[in-house]
Amino acid sequence: MRELFEVREILELAAVERAASRVTDDLLQKLEHVHAGYTGDDDESYDRYTDENRHFHFMIAEASGNHELAEMLGHLHDRLARSWSCGAPA
Repeated sequence: MRELFEVREILELAAVERAASRVTDDLLQKLEHVHAGYTGDDDESYDRYTDENRHFHFMIAEASGNHELAEMLGHLHDRLARSWSCGAPA
């Protein structure tokens, strides 16, 4: 798990650095609203948060202009989510 988080940090930093010069006001508004309304600790709220969190990070990666980077981050988030939800190794 530690290695997965390390790779996530590396990829997300690269995505943010590249997206910073390309971000639009429209994207900023969308990012601000991704987690709006998250309020609970129940399973349904957690599932929603997990989906929204993946979407948030994917949107930033897409804004980097590097589709492969976005896809890699999406797959990494999926692996981490599966590990958290079932306790199985990633």
